[in-house]
Amino acid sequence: MKIIKTSLLTLVAVTALSVAGCSKPSDGAAGGASASATRLDTASFESAFLAAEPALKSAVKKAVTAIQGADYPAVVTQLQSLPTRFQLTSEQQQAVSDMIAAVQKAIGTGAGKAADAAAKAAADMSQPLGK
Repeated sequence: MKIIKTSLLTLVAVTALSVAGCSKPSDGAAGGASASATRLDTASFESAFLAAEPALKSAVKKAVTAIQGADYPAVVTQLQSLPTRFQLTSEQQQAVSDMIAAVQKAIGTGAGKAADAAAKAAADMSQPLGK
């Protein structure tokens, strides 16, 4: 019985983590405050690259597309490569640094939500089933 309960708890925790980690931010009212809390400001980021060369603009567009798709690992990889691939102005360097920080904060927020969901699932598992 103990093995079944432990296995079920593990399954619930893994499911909660994968659902929280794979979900994308919603644009509707159902998302409410949580969607706006993790929304990243791409307009101000992109404005730092308006006068940039076409190759840099293309790289920035790829990063913005990844941001909009909530593909944060790809965003961080893309942004971290910009200073080594291109000669950035100080404004562009600051925009890249700020966006990396914002993405890392969004990743942390998502991980916190997943941990909360797993804790709630574990607490629910300890409750007896009703008839």
